Amino acid sequence: MEFRIRQRREHSKRKDQVIAKNEREQHQVGQTNCGVAAVIGTHPVPSFVLDEALHAMKNRGMDGVGVGKTLCFTDFPHHYAYRVMVKGRLQLEMEEDLRRRNGKTWTPEEFRKEARTMLLKFRHKLAEKIKTVFLDPYFDYAGETDVRKVRENYKLDANRKERDYREFGNENTDPGDIFRFFVRVKPQILAAFVETDLLVAERYNYIREYFPDVTAKNYRDNDKFMQKAEDLFVFNHSVQLTQTLYQWDALGDDWNAFLKDNEDFPRHFRRANGRRSVQQKRISTNTAKRISKRCWRS
Repeated sequence: MEFRIRQRREHSKRKDQVIAKNEREQHQVGQTNCGVAAVIGTHPVPSFVLDEALHAMKNRGMDGVGVGKTLCFTDFPHHYAYRVMVKGRLQLEMEEDLRRRNGKTWTPEEFRKEARTMLLKFRHKLAEKIKTVFLDPYFDYAGETDVRKVRENYKLDANRKERDYREFGNENTDPGDIFRFFVRVKPQILAAFVETDLLVAERYNYIREYFPDVTAKNYRDNDKFMQKAEDLFVFNHSVQLTQTLYQWDALGDDWNAFLKDNEDFPRHFRRANGRRSVQQKRISTNTAKRISKRCWRS
């Protein structure tokens, strides 16, 4: 380890001699897989620390759009900040529709602004449907829940107005919009998850090894176990939601095939009694299917 540290220091000293500064600046780095940086601590950390880490991975931004940063939310420190990225339709698609349907003469700024307004109206409806179908049955909320008020802004200009994403990202890669909800798992939902999955399923053997004294009768008395259970439920829910909805063109046969291959989505999120019939599963699947068709075809 010490050798690698010395080697890196030596390389840092010499790299300016080997690669001219202007050559480094002109070098275009290709897009690679996503990268993640995090700063965790009990004391305030200057924002530039995270900014520098993200800048070093700027070619690893999601879908090539660049860097995204989220921070801690001190208003609800004991809740999960559940953030949903919504696309559905794209800014460029809205602009193309506007060109075909509208004969007005607008400046480029007015044109983009109108298309963005139309796009946000669509995404607000889509976010509300996602919230209703996939979040409301499983979570209690804290703070604001109106989708029009929980959307996270793009970068702002000097006048505190949102900038167009093309000013800081790839023109052909719409970053979507992020909607943030502060949530906790409903008590009855969490109890069903613990009793029918966490304390029973083989995949959670490792959890039971950490808590050998926890049983179906006393699990509510173990705060650490309950915290771990809720962490796992939220994690599983976010993974399943991503698998279900993160489809570029989830229509027709593609959507039906995907649902068939992911029939376990409703199984992981049972109602309060922990049991759902085949008919209930079918209702859940059909509801998701209808939501998808309405949203993508709107």
